[in-house]
Amino acid sequence: MVRRKELAEDGTDNDMMHSQAPYRVIRFSKTMCGRYQDMAELNLDPLVNRVRGKLGNFVYKQVGNSVYIAKRPSFNNHEPSASQLEVRDKFKRASAYGKAVMADPQAKAVYAAVAATKELPLFSVIMTDYLKAPEVVAVDLSGYTGQIGEKIAVRATDDFEVISVVVEISTANAGVAETTPTVRSTVNPEFWEFTAAANATGGGQIQVKVTASDRPGNKTIKTETK
Repeated sequence: MVRRKELAEDGTDNDMMHSQAPYRVIRFSKTMCGRYQDMAELNLDPLVNRVRGKLGNFVYKQVGNSVYIAKRPSFNNHEPSASQLEVRDKFKRASAYGKAVMADPQAKAVYAAVAATKELPLFSVIMTDYLKAPEVVAVDLSGYTGQIGEKIAVRATDDFEVISVVVEISTANAGVAETTPTVRSTVNPEFWEFTAAANATGGGQIQVKVTASDRPGNKTIKTETK
């Protein structure tokens, strides 16, 4: 262990001056696959309250009461994988979507209201909406047998808003019978109701394909059979 030692003007050891001070510990480490491996420790006195960020060829990170020092990673000879390139491209598209929304007063106002309610940065809310697709949580076919007027209940959620849910009905023998938008519940906005406008005739298993869309245009499909 290495301790910072100071000498007074008369040459005496000042360790006694710091012996009662709440020393903070810095752990020197190197990153291997995101893990910290301790190499040495340095005790700092209370004059150093916080150490964080980049300095030279090292990165300083505070974790609890300790400060970790790691060598900055090098990507000079690193070739990004296909999945990494896909993620980068998605973030670029999310950023472009965010800039487009910020330039549209009406669209911006919709997001701004939610951002204010959640006390989150506006641009962050917009980008998160782009990056997260809606989820079709459940499709209730208990009241549907393929006849006109029968209903299907759908529950769909999104981090921001589901703007549409469309149901496609088809049979194994006759193909697509209908593609019909659902109606959002006035009681709970997560629930949508489909009312059959055509008979699913022709025999064979009935397939129900539900497509939920959000404001940026992300779509999620869930298929059930009856």
